[in-house]
Amino acid sequence: TVGTLLLLLFKSSTHVGLVLLIGFYYLLFSILINSIMLLYLIFLCIILPNERENLALKIILLLCNIPIAILYYNIIF
Repeated sequence: TVGTLLLLLFKSSTHVGLVLLIGFYYLLFSILINSIMLLYLIFLCIILPNERENLALKIILLLCNIPIAILYYNIIF
């Protein structure tokens, strides 16, 4: 949702450079947070084998953000 708002702001703003800078820092922050979350979910899969199906769905949902980010990148550049 934040990425979508930044994309809309980029498309409608006259301050494109500022929006690109904010978007870049948002991208770095989201990569960091999503990587930590992915490692945490994998760790939980190892120590909680009874919850693997539920955790696998969460991992898939988390990984669904990657193609969306690539799509936004292709729209901007």
